[in-house]
Amino acid sequence: MIPEGSYSNLPQIRAYADLMIIMNTSWEIREKRLMERESPASLKRFYDLWIPLENACFDAYGLPDDSCVLILEEMDKAEMKKRITKKMKVEGNTQEDV
Repeated sequence: MIPEGSYSNLPQIRAYADLMIIMNTSWEIREKRLMERESPASLKRFYDLWIPLENACFDAYGLPDDSCVLILEEMDKAEMKKRITKKMKVEGNTQEDV
């Protein structure tokens, strides 16, 4: 199972995870995506409620931490795979698991 979203990093979910990946996307890209998919009322709710909650969640749990693979938007696929593979080897998995 691959849970997705900010709250998939909560300790109750992380306890069952073999690998945690956090994708760091610039605010400009995040905002553009929100504006494309949300109504004005829903967008306001994101700004007023969900974004502050997401930030508070990451701050409260110190995310991303050393247990996460941090993927940056400017990385190419080869660099992403390299980071994931390296983390899986550290965690005791094999490259075939990727």
